[in-house]
Amino acid sequence: MTMTSSTIRRRRGTPTVGVQVDIDPEVKALLDEYVAIAGVPQWAVIEAAIKAGRPGSSGLPDDWDLPQQLDLMGGAPVRRTA
Repeated sequence: MTMTSSTIRRRRGTPTVGVQVDIDPEVKALLDEYVAIAGVPQWAVIEAAIKAGRPGSSGLPDDWDLPQQLDLMGGAPVRRTA
């Protein structure tokens, strides 16, 4: 993997927070592809993807395929609504 420095920068003093996540290798490959095509840093692609989602009635984008939380007591999968 080749690491390159981007010329895209945030304005000095812009508040940010760090995020470290483990993601599916296929998703990482897509992220790398989008970064290469757009010529922007990973943070820019991630921020654009999150901001592109339009919340539906649940407060989450309707077309997102989010995993469901498993009921550890043996019941059906549950999804938090609030």
